[in-house]
Amino acid sequence: MTDATNLLCDASVKLAVLALPVWLATRRAGIARARVAHAAWLGLLAAATVLPFLTLWVAPSTSLMPARAVRAAVSAAVPGPDLAIWLVRGYAVIAAALLLRLALGAWRIRRLRRDAWPVVATNEQEAALVLAGAAHSVVLLETTAVGVPATAGAWRPCVFLPAGWRDLDTGLVAAIVRHELAHVRRRAYATMVAVEIVRALFWFHPVAWLACARLRWFEELICDRSAAGADPLGYARALLAMARLASHRPPTLALSGGSQLTRRVDLLIELGGAPQHTPWLAAATLAIAVALLSLLPFVQVRLASASDAPTVLNDHAPVHAVRHGAHQH
Repeated sequence: MTDATNLLCDASVKLAVLALPVWLATRRAGIARARVAHAAWLGLLAAATVLPFLTLWVAPSTSLMPARAVRAAVSAAVPGPDLAIWLVRGYAVIAAALLLRLALGAWRIRRLRRDAWPVVATNEQEAALVLAGAAHSVVLLETTAVGVPATAGAWRPCVFLPAGWRDLDTGLVAAIVRHELAHVRRRAYATMVAVEIVRALFWFHPVAWLACARLRWFEELICDRSAAGADPLGYARALLAMARLASHRPPTLALSGGSQLTRRVDLLIELGGAPQHTPWLAAATLAIAVALLSLLPFVQVRLASASDAPTVLNDHAPVHAVRHGAHQH
């Protein structure tokens, strides 16, 4: 096992420990608490990225000592090619494949933007939509390649509108555009690219995939509330209308999957414009997660200091000799 893989495994264990209180605190969060839930999951992935460096900073010399002893034992016990090397190679191949998929997605968006055409206003309402996008330095584009509105771009953001959007009431389209502009204001595209990179590095960890899914879900809820304003029911009607327009699909399958669209509409109906407060249990579990985050960099130091003193292995000690000594005791 290399020092890098030791750090990666250490961070993975700590990621699982941190994920439990975050999941407990956010598992029933709705639109009113979506911002807090989004911040919690984003902080979890940020912690997964920072923890290996914190561990090295806290104990640069002692934190990796157990890895050397394990490497010596594994090398003596496993004949033939080093198993750890093949594991590292397999990890690198899958991580590189996921990063390549992310790069291909960015390339496809670039082609989509090149082939799309700017929205040309034909009346005052449509002109208001174009001006709303320009106010946020966003270009509204029309294309036949998407079935639902979508936002793309970190430095030059744009909003794609599906062909046929003029068949809908302009007020409904304006609500959908407000949703997409909320993504732009929150720099959601850049955030999700960073999240995808972290997931590619921790592809073997279920928490990384769960966190990515939850972040996408809460991002949609945050922008739903921003677009809904004081009329959640009107915005729910806009979602359903756009869903019916999407590529001749059934209404329940058009936006983010049928179950997610239904859930989003239900949450908008429940919202009713009334503010909700984070329950004390959610606040307490998030506080536990923060406390764990502050303590976890020191956990490995304690384990290393406890295991280093009785260590009798060296790089040349065969495993069978160690086992023989253990039987003598």
